[in-house]
Amino acid sequence: MNQYRIIKIIFIFFVTVLIFQFICEWCLNIPVTKKPDWCEAINAKSYIFYWNRVSGFPKWKQRFNIQIASDIEFKDIFFSKTLMEEYENVYHDLFEKRGPYYFRVRVVIGERHFGWSKVIKFYGSKS
Repeated sequence: MNQYRIIKIIFIFFVTVLIFQFICEWCLNIPVTKKPDWCEAINAKSYIFYWNRVSGFPKWKQRFNIQIASDIEFKDIFFSKTLMEEYENVYHDLFEKRGPYYFRVRVVIGERHFGWSKVIKFYGSKS
């Protein structure tokens, strides 16, 4: 009996995640971040940030605005770039300090900027 309950909880969790991703992608046109994971420690001077493309727009029309900041309100943005791919390798000495750092991304179609993704908190290497 207890085993079935655990399976049911796991199933409900995965269905909830899929519904959240569906709402973000199809209804709100918000990319879902893939890397880094929440509170992940980046032990290198460069790192590849990943997110998914949004559904409902051709791949060639989608551009992405990526921002990395040292505060959760994004008042101190030290990396911002708009690009065509769903990843960016950040080559800087940005992550030499422990952090924390904050990452977000949004899709841009033409001149229209859609909502920001969920903010991801991560850490740099220890100095």
